Amino acid sequence: MDVYISGIQGKHPIQLGVAYFYRGHHLYGELGNTIVPIPFATKEIHVVGTVSGEAPPYHRKDPRLVEEKTIAALFKSMTHEWENLCTQEASPDDFYTQQMEVTGLMPETRRSGLPGM
Repeated sequence: MDVYISGIQGKHPIQLGVAYFYRGHHLYGELGNTIVPIPFATKEIHVVGTVSGEAPPYHRKDPRLVEEKTIAALFKSMTHEWENLCTQEASPDDFYTQQMEVTGLMPETRRSGLPGM
């Protein structure tokens, strides 16, 4: 499932949307309806329904929208966690394996200076 994220251009995978949702952004469906994700213990993300009036409308052509790669919230969060884990039990290869498993982390969102780059 793809969603729109408040303040960010274009559609994005729900996994990426959730990262922004928990950072105070709103999520929107294809028709502009507000979406609230419900996480489950199985690490799946479900949308049980949509809510109305919870967020300002999303305007796809708003010139103030920015590209996700300029923020890269999920990528930075994963990087921060893996940098901490690398000093304990994980390796940089584990980070890149997980990164490829998370839909929406495109190469253009990667930052230099990370382990293995």
